[in-house]
Amino acid sequence: MNKSITLLLFSIVLFLLGYNFTFNTGKTISKFISLARYENGTKFYKILTSESNMNWMKICGIVIIIFALILFVGMITL
Repeated sequence: MNKSITLLLFSIVLFLLGYNFTFNTGKTISKFISLARYENGTKFYKILTSESNMNWMKICGIVIIIFALILFVGMITL
């Protein structure tokens, strides 16, 4: 019972994280930039706002969502 509750909570958190990475990519990247306090024109700011980084973040979000679904199915089987 304790393992299934833990898997449920962990899968919910991963699903929300993957959802933000996949569908709210711009907002998520802007949060990372503001938390790290990168200024416009710096090297890391350019890396985070590049178009290839946006695509990779969406791909990682889809992978995280799939992993969350696997954990949810594992919770159901327990």
